[in-house]
Amino acid sequence: MALDLDPLSVQMNYQVGAIYFFDRQYDRAIEQLRATSELDPFFAPSHQLLAATYAQKGMRHEAMAEIEKSSELRQMRLLRASTLQGMGMSSGSLTSRLRKSSKASMTILVFVSCCSVWDSRRQNLRFRL
Repeated sequence: MALDLDPLSVQMNYQVGAIYFFDRQYDRAIEQLRATSELDPFFAPSHQLLAATYAQKGMRHEAMAEIEKSSELRQMRLLRASTLQGMGMSSGSLTSRLRKSSKASMTILVFVSCCSVWDSRRQNLRFRL
């Protein structure tokens, strides 16, 4: 497995957690996503998917805590971006960061299309990718 080659890769740890989530192995997903958050506490996607995993297991308080962490991280990222722009330091790297945040929005759409909570809604065309 790729994770064996680079066990400290946040992205690889996150992807393994996502695989467990979409395979509905929620306990393993929680374990993996917690490990991902320990590697990089500022990696918002792991908090978002961990919140979804907790929600699937009916762990509402834990899910809300992860949503709050993710929201705080998003606010910090937006504040940094606006501060850099205000200082005249907007660059290609800032643009690429903003593009990555739009990928996170796509991740949410994928989540809605795969998560069992939304099974009854998938028949509606509004919820299709």
